[in-house]
Parts: sequence; C-alpha cells; structure tokens
Amino acid sequence: MKTALINTYSGKVIDLLNPRVDDIALEDIARGVAYKSHYIGQTPFYFSIAEHSMLVSMLTGDIEGLMHDGSEAYLSDIAKPLKAFLPEYKKTEKRLMEVIFERFDLDFSKLESDKWADIEILGSEFEIFFGDTGIKNPFTEDKEKLILRDPSIFTGYSPDEAYNEFIKRYHILKSLKNKKNE
Repeated sequence: MKTALINTYSGKVIDLLNPRVDDIALEDIARGVAYKSHYIGQTPFYFSIAEHSMLVSMLTGDIEGLMHDGSEAYLSDIAKPLKAFLPEYKKTEKRLMEVIFERFDLDFSKLESDKWADIEILGSEFEIFFGDTGIKNPFTEDKEKLILRDPSIFTGYSPDEAYNEFIKRYHILKSLKNKKNE
C-alpha cells in the first residue's frame, strides 16, 4: 500500500492517501489554513484560506462552511485552473474531506449545498483583489450582484490572528449547532 506521511502541528502523523478520523485535529486544520495564503499568495496583502473560510461560514452559518476547505490544511491550495488537470489530487482531496467531516460529525452533502456561499465569497474576493486587471472574474457574470463588495470585510489577519479567529469561529458555530439540537 502506498503512503504519503506528513507531520502535523499537533504532533500527529497523517497518511494523506489513507487518512483516519483519529488523525484529524482542529488545531492542525486551523494552523494549516491560517498559514497558507489564498489565491496562491497573489493578493495585495496576506489573505489566508482561514479568513476565506470564516467569511464563507458567515454566509452559511454552519461549521460545514468553515471546514469547506479543510483538506487544504493538509494538502495545498492549488490554483483552480490547474486542479482540473490533477484527477488523483482531487480524489485525495475528496477522501480527506470525507474524513474531516466524519471527524467533526458534519453533513458532507452541505459541501455541495453550501457551494453558493463559497462562489459568492470567491467572486467578491476576486473583484476586490484583482478588479478589472488580468483575467475576467471567473466566479460571477455580474459583479453588481455580489453581496459582499466592501473591501473592509477583508481584514488581512496575520497567520496567528487567523489561527485564533478560526478556532474561535469553530467553537461559536459548534455551540450554536448544539443549542439547535437540544
């Protein structure tokens, strides 16, 4: 059996090709997405995958929105145009997402149903970061319909701030979910 082992922030070892629920830790996901910049670092200021995920969760109101890019904590944020040419990577990413969602008792079907929020945030980010320069916004046909068009919503947290805010956001959403289930 092939393996692809990595060490994590919490001291765990995870096999990316054969992940197990016990391998997944909130701290590792938060660290991984907080210390990786979104848009492969091509933004005007540091903007983490964690901050992007927090914005998505503000629209969805659920942990699934916060964790929608959780696999990128262990893998990488590969540019979307390139990812289409990497079918094995996409399989690995999907399997890792299934394990992450199982670990946190999340509804995997929400990855698809919450996709609108990810697209909305991506469209807004693209518009604010790149405007009319370079390629056309691939996430929206009509930028005037974007909900979030105010640049002030993008704070540009430092990696440490993004880590702390991601953890805090997780616990808030988990508390709300528990309250709903009472």
